Amino acid sequence: MSGMLEETGLQILNTGSTPTFDTVRGNKAYTSFVDITASCRENIQETKTQNKIRMPWWSDELYRMKKRVTTLKKRVKWAAAARKERVIRDFLQAKEEYKKAAKDAQIHSWKEFCSKQDCEGDDEEEDNEYHRQVRIRAQRINEEDSHVEDDPPFTVSELKNAMKSFNPKKAPGEDGITSDICAHAVIKAPELFLSLANKCLELGYFPTEWKKATVVILRKPGKTVYNTAKSYRPIGLLPVIGKLFEKLIVARLRWHLVPRLSSRQYGFLPQRSTEDSLYDLMNHIRAKLTEKKLVTLVSLDIEGAFDSAW
Repeated sequence: MSGMLEETGLQILNTGSTPTFDTVRGNKAYTSFVDITASCRENIQETKTQNKIRMPWWSDELYRMKKRVTTLKKRVKWAAAARKERVIRDFLQAKEEYKKAAKDAQIHSWKEFCSKQDCEGDDEEEDNEYHRQVRIRAQRINEEDSHVEDDPPFTVSELKNAMKSFNPKKAPGEDGITSDICAHAVIKAPELFLSLANKCLELGYFPTEWKKATVVILRKPGKTVYNTAKSYRPIGLLPVIGKLFEKLIVARLRWHLVPRLSSRQYGFLPQRSTEDSLYDLMNHIRAKLTEKKLVTLVSLDIEGAFDSAW
């Protein structure tokens, strides 16, 4: 017996008349006079504990706040009817405080991380062929003569094309003049509007009154509650005459800028949309898969991009 135990790495800890295990279970007595144990390191596989990834912005204070939110959430389920309303209110308040604290900690951590990074240099010797071509094109544009003549005055054709793009059902601005009224006025006296627009072009001036917007708050569809600002969408109603002048300027800017823009830009360009970008993306993926190459896609979605990034 002892030889077999030694081969398996087991050891007898005690012998004699003193029991090491003596108890009663289910009206039956269980007694053991021999205690056999194993050498743990040699015969029992150690359980490997996985190291949890700790976020750089996480803190003990956030842990306590999260634990309190979990506790209050359980109390809501078992709270008496007389105090349930107060428990729910405490839970929602604690949840909002935790979410705000976590978001602030993430932003602070990201800013601290960015401040510690070394700025990349601009060494021409490290350029690859693509970067060299970009540098050459940039230098060519910078060397162009910037002292060119001003754009020629707007024409009647430009004015009419800009006026045709308006939707007559759109709401007017503060002055109450709708696009259909403005269209009839432009057709009746185009020279009057042209002289006004060309004078603004000559002076490089955009009248302040044309940029005063009437803000209307609309509810976003599909929301269950409307007690937060994110559940609403504001729209600004501008005077039509200002938007007409803006369209004339945008058409001129497109004529100058579109030929110089990257072929990979799909937003804010005529005849281009997200469908075009997806089509080009799928073609690129299929081509690389045909070449037996690995394709990696990085997608970035910015929450509230219009409010935050623009």
